[in-house]
Amino acid sequence: MNVEKLLQLIPEQELAFLSAETNVNHQTKKLFGAVVFKLLLFSMFNSNKVSYRVMEKIISSASFTHFLGEKKDTKFNSIRDRICTINPIFFEQLFHKIFAIYNQHLQEEKALIKVDSTYVAIASKLVSWSMHNGRKDTLKKHIKYSVSLKGILPCGVQVFTDKKYISEDLALSKSIVENMFTNESIVVFDRGLSSRKKLDELSKENIGFVTRIAPNYAVKIIESNQLKNELETATLFIQEEIVVKLRATDKSWTKGNYRMIKAIKKIEPRKNRFSNQQF
Repeated sequence: MNVEKLLQLIPEQELAFLSAETNVNHQTKKLFGAVVFKLLLFSMFNSNKVSYRVMEKIISSASFTHFLGEKKDTKFNSIRDRICTINPIFFEQLFHKIFAIYNQHLQEEKALIKVDSTYVAIASKLVSWSMHNGRKDTLKKHIKYSVSLKGILPCGVQVFTDKKYISEDLALSKSIVENMFTNESIVVFDRGLSSRKKLDELSKENIGFVTRIAPNYAVKIIESNQLKNELETATLFIQEEIVVKLRATDKSWTKGNYRMIKAIKKIEPRKNRFSNQQF
């Protein structure tokens, strides 16, 4: 898919409305918000490495002029200054608008939301804040991203620089609660978010979620649902379905009840046997 086809589903009137609503074009005569957005998108599609110099060449190229419908010659330093000072709310609202359009176009309105985090190292001389993930290298600090995917598209990004968010219990739970799409889908995350208090908070917010717990975690069985037939997926044999309370580190029990599915993971077919790994 080229950039022209990508933008066909985004009405020009939407870009004009968001530009007016966020006042992104205030005191600007050439590099309007919509132009900057199209330049960034066009540059990413047509260059392996996007820089201000690359964008300077692209904005004056015949292909971008044809794509934009008008000529917009400008120097790289003007592009730099505009990107550094442009109202970020314009791009935030544009992101949500574009996501809603393509989520519907791909028929993924009811797709699962997958949430996970990662670290990116930054030279410590570049930033004044403190976030260190415990490694010995004191010359580097880290920035943490928690990204939410609904279907195949990102639907939310949280950036953390406060060292308290090294904890996935804090970072992932914040990303889930503040994601505007979590009430429309079931959220999936890994064992990084294991705090029983945070699970109760998600339940209190009526956020449906699926996660894994360690097989040896203590649970209090509230109800056992009898499986009528043997159930299996491509990778699992389903053993049991129960409703439980989970025990926290302080040995208290969760306020909410949780549905637990116990399963055995299949070994690769060629080995023709099962593992004892439980979920």
